[in-house]
Amino acid sequence: MHRWHGHTLLTLGDATAAEPLALALAAAPRSARHRAAVHADLALALAGTQPDAAAEHARAAREIAAGIGAERVVTRLSALGSPAPAARGRSR
Repeated sequence: MHRWHGHTLLTLGDATAAEPLALALAAAPRSARHRAAVHADLALALAGTQPDAAAEHARAAREIAAGIGAERVVTRLSALGSPAPAARGRSR
């Protein structure tokens, strides 16, 4: 429920979108696709106010998406541009 609430707020341009998305991520979503989508939404929600956190969520979303072939998640992140050079190839 938190994911869809946050996603809807993000779509509407509401600055409070990150709050329910963070709750959705903390709830340990079961599927990799779900986790990738939540990380992508958080990256987009935080891009204007917390660019470092946004970059980390974008990296996590891209990593998960690459592992499962979730092209839509990667496409949604195209609004953020390319990953920063320092973030490429970094592992956890």
